[in-house]
Amino acid sequence: GRMDAAAALYREGKIRHLILSGDNRIVAYDEPKDMRAALLARGVPDSVLTLDDAGFRTLDSMARARAVFDLRKVTIITDDFHAARALVLARHFGLDPIAFTSAPVPLKWSLKTRVREVLARVLTILDITILQTKPHFLGNPEPVR
Repeated sequence: GRMDAAAALYREGKIRHLILSGDNRIVAYDEPKDMRAALLARGVPDSVLTLDDAGFRTLDSMARARAVFDLRKVTIITDDFHAARALVLARHFGLDPIAFTSAPVPLKWSLKTRVREVLARVLTILDITILQTKPHFLGNPEPVR
């Protein structure tokens, strides 16, 4: 659903570039590469796609959007249950975000993820208030224009 939403926003001229942020710590699981393939299959040109291979957590993705990719205003394309946490983290790292949610994932396919999201929200509050958690890896600047 997120890839359908991203492709539609691109085709409609609502977004110019996509940063595909996700985990790829193991060879068999490469979220950015999978997102890229899905968007290419939907007709989005490779020239507007940037892979962020160090988006291990939403916290990392938002920190890197600002510090590595030098973004200010962002549209976060995500699932309905994830949008609130992503917005909080984006603002925490100095971004001016809006969220665009894909079609809701039916509960029968997302119950485990929705329960996990409740716990992730608690951890997010701890991360930004008490723990002052830093991203796992920032890396060199790669401004996206």
